[in-house]
Amino acid sequence: MLPGLEAAVDRLVKRGYRDAMWSAAQADPTKPRFARVPAGKEPCQFCLMLASRGFVYTSASAAGDHNQYHSHCACVPVASWESSPLLEGYDPDALYRQYELRSTVPPLLLGGAADWPQWLQPVSLERWRHIVDDHGPDSTTPGKSKFTPDMNIGQAIFDTIVDGDPGGQGMSRWRPDDVASRTRQLPIDGKVVTVKLAYNRDSKDWFVTTAFPDDSR
Repeated sequence: MLPGLEAAVDRLVKRGYRDAMWSAAQADPTKPRFARVPAGKEPCQFCLMLASRGFVYTSASAAGDHNQYHSHCACVPVASWESSPLLEGYDPDALYRQYELRSTVPPLLLGGAADWPQWLQPVSLERWRHIVDDHGPDSTTPGKSKFTPDMNIGQAIFDTIVDGDPGGQGMSRWRPDDVASRTRQLPIDGKVVTVKLAYNRDSKDWFVTTAFPDDSR
């Protein structure tokens, strides 16, 4: 199945569950409180912000609007009738700390830009740290090529993802298939920026594994 279609199907399936909860809660005279609870491996920045607020929403709609979840979003509105609700695995304070840390990832790489491919997950905090620690201008990791201080790393990665050549295949844009990895390259400021992508067959997600400038070209 094409990734764009797959994402749409995934979104519709999850919407059915959310709609059922929303309808049941709307009819409940006791008026429970709601939280937006991430169920995926790494929620986006927007979802982290909303989820970190805890059980403060007065409706499922207020916890994320059941008709406006983005593709690949695994967040669900969860109702509680307790005065001090506890939900195993859901820690609003930890989510807020993650939100603050994730704020270090350039907004262009968080998946919200119009040109960002629908089939590609936002760049995770872990991957961004890896890129900066190994290839940033201040990196002390031996044997690694480094971005120059005047290069905007986030912009370079974004441009390479959107406009880069897919591993020498002679196409400026491509749609992924069932292969395990892909590479995109784009000349920027005298260097060739390489972005490596990998495919998780279990979650059916493409994600960025690393990015670096090639000094040899």
